Order: sequence, then C-alpha cells, then structure tokens
Amino acid sequence: PEIPVSLNCDRARVELALGNLLNNALKFSPCGSHVEIGAQAAGSRVRFWVQDDGPGIDATDQPYIFERFFRGQAERAEGSGLGLAIVRSVTQAHNGNVWVESELEHGSRFVIELPKDGTLQTTGSIEPDSPGIDSG
Repeated sequence: PEIPVSLNCDRARVELALGNLLNNALKFSPCGSHVEIGAQAAGSRVRFWVQDDGPGIDATDQPYIFERFFRGQAERAEGSGLGLAIVRSVTQAHNGNVWVESELEHGSRFVIELPKDGTLQTTGSIEPDSPGIDSG
C-alpha cells in the first residue's frame, strides 16, 4: 500500500526544481524510454527522485553538474546550464541535499532530500549564486 508523504515547503520552488529534473530526464532520454518520478518518506525527511534511461553522466562531469552554466563535456542539448544550479539552490534554501547517481549507458537518478518540517533559509533568494545561498 502507498503511504501518503507530506512536506511543508515553498511549493512553487520545489515544483520548479522537480520540473527542471523531469525536463532534463525527458530531454536526454531516447524517445520511448522510461522516466520515473517518485517520493518517499525517509525518517524526518522526504526524498524525491527522477530516474531516466538516458545516456548517463560521465563520472568526471558529476562533481560539476550543479554548477551554473556547466553543460558537461558532451554538450548534447540546448539550454543555458542553469537548470541543475536552480535545483541545488532550491534544495539548499530548504536545508536539503541533492545528488546524482549515474553511470554511462545506464541512465541517471537525481535525488532531492528535504526536511519534512519545511525549515527555510530566511536570507537571500533561491536563485543560483545569490547572497545567502552558498553555491560551492
């Protein structure tokens, strides 16, 4: 049986972050492949994920994919390179974590983990590299 997951958060910003992950999964996955989005409770946190059957991300690129304007060595798609930086900023503003699990030729799984209590940073905005948000 499915168990409802509840979370106090800035809904619009979390939807933006999840939308960015979903858009990337669809953009990088071959037509007709599998893309999954889900959520589950993890103790005092909620874990969201987007998983795809795309080409995967090279291990040498993975430490940098959440940096502004980084598009990787392959540069396979259009875009500004800001989507994942926004995901990281939204996640950090919620005192959460974001990471990727990926292997070339085996797709990617992006995970956002947020506290259920909705604790938000109160200084700065949640745009990449804005004051109050550590982008390092």
